[in-house]
Amino acid sequence: MKKISLVFVLIGVVFISAYIYLRYSVSTPGFQPAASQEIKAETKKAETPLDLRPLLVQKLQQIVKQGSAGLYNLSVHEVEPDVLNSSVLIRNVELIPDTAVLAHLQKLNQAPTDIFKVKLASLKIEGLDLTDLLNKKVLDLQTIRIKDPLIEVYRGEKKQKPSNDNTLYQRLKDKLEHLAVDNIIIEGGSLVNHNLSEKKTSKLNQISLHLSDLLIDSSTQYDTRRFFFAKGAQLTIKDYTTASSDGLYDLRIGSISVLATQSVVTAKDLVVQPRLGKKEFGQKLKVMKERYQLSIPSIRFKNMDWWSLANEEKIFADEASIDNARFHIYLDRSLPPGKPKIGSFPSQLVMKLPVKISIAKLNCKNLDLLYEEYNPFSGQTGKVHITRLQGQVKNLTNLPSAVKKGSKMTVKARGRFLDKIPMSLALSFDLSRYKTGAFSADVSANSFDGALITPVTEPLGLFRLKSGTIDSMTAHVDGTDAQATGKVLLLYKDLHVDPLEKDKQKPGELNKKHVTGFIANSFILKDENPAGKEVPRNPDAVFIRDPHGSFFNLIWKTTLVGILKTTGAPEKLAKPKLYRGE
Repeated sequence: MKKISLVFVLIGVVFISAYIYLRYSVSTPGFQPAASQEIKAETKKAETPLDLRPLLVQKLQQIVKQGSAGLYNLSVHEVEPDVLNSSVLIRNVELIPDTAVLAHLQKLNQAPTDIFKVKLASLKIEGLDLTDLLNKKVLDLQTIRIKDPLIEVYRGEKKQKPSNDNTLYQRLKDKLEHLAVDNIIIEGGSLVNHNLSEKKTSKLNQISLHLSDLLIDSSTQYDTRRFFFAKGAQLTIKDYTTASSDGLYDLRIGSISVLATQSVVTAKDLVVQPRLGKKEFGQKLKVMKERYQLSIPSIRFKNMDWWSLANEEKIFADEASIDNARFHIYLDRSLPPGKPKIGSFPSQLVMKLPVKISIAKLNCKNLDLLYEEYNPFSGQTGKVHITRLQGQVKNLTNLPSAVKKGSKMTVKARGRFLDKIPMSLALSFDLSRYKTGAFSADVSANSFDGALITPVTEPLGLFRLKSGTIDSMTAHVDGTDAQATGKVLLLYKDLHVDPLEKDKQKPGELNKKHVTGFIANSFILKDENPAGKEVPRNPDAVFIRDPHGSFFNLIWKTTLVGILKTTGAPEKLAKPKLYRGE
């Protein structure tokens, strides 16, 4: 009996000693938690004199306050330790800026650009045992799990200069010399970005973040290879949806994945979907305007400043790659022309983008491009289909500093016209002269049977190539948004055409214009180039832009002028008023 009593006495002495040591270990002499008006969740009071949980909360509050140089306050309602499973569950957590400190820093122009507010229902720490609690300056944890956090970012002006140049480690080292966490897992987060200078707010939902091998100590305080002190960091955003400002389109992104430490961003299942069908689209606008439809299974950015994208709407990357995209354009020519398209060339659109962009190289692989146009004077819809399009854009930027270093934005692409005819295109834009739309273009096509282009020439050009073989075609075009000039070399033989007109009895069908065709083939058209041993005809081409025509329409019309001059056909056939039946 005496032995049993002695055991209980020893247990009591050990327990009391441990309690006294632990209470001293987590005490924070001289520290006062934030004022009550800044704290949303009050700390739950101790249930017994031996309850150390309020002291642990106070310890955490002091670490946050000291680590943020006084700017942030932490509120924690309750801490629930699970000794058997070596874990701690923390409920109702809020990270809030201290308004008095923030106001003082702003007055001194020393406040950080980004101010955060964080709110979460629970935070679970795994791998935390009694020895961790007793050790004041070393903490090694297995996993921190956070579910459904709400993170608000308030972005102000950049003129502020931080008041404290010390690293996070330097601010914490007298309380915590070493913090290591194997994994930090955040699921179901929401990010609200308040751009105060532009008075804009955006929101992202379903955010997941996985940080691995996090270490805060003297060896990592200056390690720029880590992201928030973590060796590995992956951020994922799912099911992002927004509408265009005009309400005509929906933008959907299946997922955005950020490998932060590698500066790699991947967006998957990106879709730009019109809200209206082809007919309804035209009825709503009541003017002629292209209807776009785009799907990109994957777009990948390398060495991308993704934080600038999230907070400042800037797209900076060394390289981007797009694979297997599908781009569909539809235009109804039966509608009134609407407003002129002056200022809508690619270089002009890039320079006028509402976001800053700088991508050194954009690669495109296996793009499928379909252009459909309804011609009311044939009653048919023509389709220009380019498949297996490979291309590269260099110096895609609208930054004045980047334009000063190199003003040329170039595009090189090759593909198969109507999935059969190999073609290539090279474009060069002078960004320093973007207001004029200055550009140059080189187009080339390999040998093909003229009958292959009948699906385009019948509905859109109202003619059919009865016979003819194209040996090659090259064109060089220089222009602005007012006009273009060029040189066209078309080598061909055995050219015969059938002019067409709408069948008045059968809507949607075309008839041959026999007399016109006979005259054209017998007396006007030149059936080959070169003719015999003559030098190939290589005429100059000039075309004044139709203000309602697109950039590619200007290139095509200038090239068409050269083709018409080469074949002997009247140049006026390229004029837009004839196309519209005026």
